[in-house]
Amino acid sequence: MRNGDHIRSGNEAMKRSFSHYLLSLLYPPICIICREPVRLDRDYPLCAGCEASIHAYRAPLCRRCGHQLSEPSDAYGCRACCRDTLYFDRAFSCCVFDGTLRACLHYFKYAGKLSLQGLFIKKTCSFLRDHLEPNSIDMLIPVPLHWTKQYDRGYNQTIILTRGIAQACGYPLLTDALIRTRPTDAQYALNKTARILNVNGAFVCRRQRLISGRRILLIDDIFTTGATTSACSRALKKAGARHVTVCTVAR
Repeated sequence: MRNGDHIRSGNEAMKRSFSHYLLSLLYPPICIICREPVRLDRDYPLCAGCEASIHAYRAPLCRRCGHQLSEPSDAYGCRACCRDTLYFDRAFSCCVFDGTLRACLHYFKYAGKLSLQGLFIKKTCSFLRDHLEPNSIDMLIPVPLHWTKQYDRGYNQTIILTRGIAQACGYPLLTDALIRTRPTDAQYALNKTARILNVNGAFVCRRQRLISGRRILLIDDIFTTGATTSACSRALKKAGARHVTVCTVAR
């Protein structure tokens, strides 16, 4: 590219940026929850007041499933998970799945409000910095959608989320290691036993050479019973993963 082309390209970028700024002044972004104007320096359509209503999980947490405990415990497992067969080694959930966060995740997952990813990336990265030991993860892997569901929805929200976390936290990312081999029913409509059966054998790892011996951070949006992330972890362990930690935005 010639020098004049560089200058014209830079000028066009400045014009687009200035135009965006003017539009923001004339039509300020609106909070997706309370409909009040959002400050221009915020990267997602949620005001500071509504964001303050999101509750983060804090220690003490179960060393196995990440459940909030009433008091510290060195036990590997708690009342919520001790009777379950779980194939991940550890799980974390960043925030409580209620109120504002529940609505934001619904908008992100089902209504195409992808600009909310900045909120989830911010919350997740902050939580991981506080709870993961340095150099304890080799790569990030998203929980996969079946291709038919991704086609219907038009995007894969978990890949979008995982890519943003990987970039913000500086982790390597592998998006095609896991595949969902068949469509599965929506988990929210099923009881605990039905959830396990619904995803049993639904995931396969196809990048065994890259997975073997690695410490994986598996990313999903919501943790309920752990059935989906456990089924994914089982496939990763079968492929030789050394350690699987699960992290979800909410629980």
